[in-house]
Amino acid sequence: TPSALQNWELFDKNGQMTGYKQVGGSYVIVVNKSRKGAAKAQQDIILNEYSQSIVKTLIGYTELARQYLKANPSTDEYQENAWRYMLIKADLNKVSRCLNFTSNISSLSISNDYRMWVYNHSSRMNEDDKLLLSKSVGLRSARKLRAIRTYIKNHSLQEVAEVLQH
Repeated sequence: TPSALQNWELFDKNGQMTGYKQVGGSYVIVVNKSRKGAAKAQQDIILNEYSQSIVKTLIGYTELARQYLKANPSTDEYQENAWRYMLIKADLNKVSRCLNFTSNISSLSISNDYRMWVYNHSSRMNEDDKLLLSKSVGLRSARKLRAIRTYIKNHSLQEVAEVLQH
C-alpha cells in the first residue's frame, strides 16, 4: 500500500540494509504498517525477478542522494534520517525523503495517465459520470476490487488475506 511504501526503511539506524534482503532463495522487501499493531506491523513481501530488478535499480539511482543525506543531515525531524528510507527524491537543489507519496498516489487529479485513459474509454457515460469514475480509480480501489473478486470466487477470507498479502 502507499503508506507502507512511504515508510519503507531501507536501512536501520546502524546503516545495515534491512528493508531489502535475501531470505533463502528469494528476495524480499520488509515494510512496517503501524496501524496493524506491534505483532503484525512487519510485512515481508516476496519479490519476483521483475520486482527485484526495479528495487535494485531504485537503490542504485538513489545511492548518490543517500550519500549526500548522510553527509549533510537535516535539522528537520522528518528529514534527519531521510537517507534510511527507500523513497527519497532529489533534484539539482535539494534531496529529501518523499513525505507526500501517499497524497500523490491517491490524488484525485485527472492528470494521471491511467485516470485519463479511464475517462477517455468510458464513452457510453455522460461527462459527470466519466469524471467521477476516473477520479475514483486508483491503487486503493484496485486492491478493494481484487479482494471482492477473490471472495466472490472462493468464499474464503483466508484467500482474500493472501491476495492482499496480509
